[in-house]
Amino acid sequence: MLAPALAQWLRARLTGPQAAGEWKSLLEAGFEAALDQPLAQLIAPEALEKAVLAHLDEARLVELYRFGIRGALAEVLVEAQQDAQPLGRWWSAEGKEKVRALVGRPGWIQSAWIEQLVEQKAAEELLSDTLYHALRDFSTLVPRLLQSLTPSALGKFAKLGGSLGGKIFDDVEKRLEPEIRRFLELGTQKALVGAATFAKAGIDGPLAIEARKNLASFFLEQSPKFHTMPMNAEVLAALEAVVEDLAQTIARAPESRQRAHAVIQRLANAHGHKATRDFLAERGLVTKPPYEEWAALTWPAVLAILRAPAVDQWLVQLANELVAAWDGSNG
Repeated sequence: MLAPALAQWLRARLTGPQAAGEWKSLLEAGFEAALDQPLAQLIAPEALEKAVLAHLDEARLVELYRFGIRGALAEVLVEAQQDAQPLGRWWSAEGKEKVRALVGRPGWIQSAWIEQLVEQKAAEELLSDTLYHALRDFSTLVPRLLQSLTPSALGKFAKLGGSLGGKIFDDVEKRLEPEIRRFLELGTQKALVGAATFAKAGIDGPLAIEARKNLASFFLEQSPKFHTMPMNAEVLAALEAVVEDLAQTIARAPESRQRAHAVIQRLANAHGHKATRDFLAERGLVTKPPYEEWAALTWPAVLAILRAPAVDQWLVQLANELVAAWDGSNG
């Protein structure tokens, strides 16, 4: 009778009001003790690698990626698409200037992007249409310029009659039209290459830097609703298909396992000997965690685990072992 009674007492003690109040102290003491342990001892590299490889299972990784879309991203979008206030309100004036300074740093845009852009058919069509209208508008200046000449300068046209002069002007416009199109057929790509050369030469020049800064300012001036406007349910479904394919590819690729092993070993070799607290401090985490709030958040999950039938059976086993050990020591 002693073992069942002891098991019942353990169950009540671990799940009762007193335990709920003690959980914060236990959590803080345990976490602080863990922070003083060497990183490699707290998180053994071999065990970490096995855990990572276990999550590189294709079905499991697809589920994780899918959860990222359906869970985290979907919930963020619900809030973002209801927020019509400027995104920049989350930055101070000094912070906004830091953003502008960041995008203004040299080297942000590689010249290969410009080369790739000008090779696109869309860029050629855009430039061709723009040049056509510009040259077409300019070409109309020629007849108008001729028409603006004084009668004495148009003496020979005047002798032939004003109507003939007008026909000549009309003929000039008609002849210019095919010449413009012929020029564009041969010159658009050449103009694009020239534009790309000019852009690459000034990629980090004052005007280019100012343009990037202005784009950053525009980004901050718009709202989350504006930025997430295209992200509807159809787009999320398409994005989910994309990330699922990515997850499958990552899970199947031997390179994924090789890279995971290399990263874990590099961290272990460089930082495994350090106290976990020092490792976190080097990366900016120095503030003491809010243990009271952590305790309030985690206690319901801890309580659910303690009340699980498997844990109940474990407590009965512990009680039996304790009673047996007591009897043995007093036998």
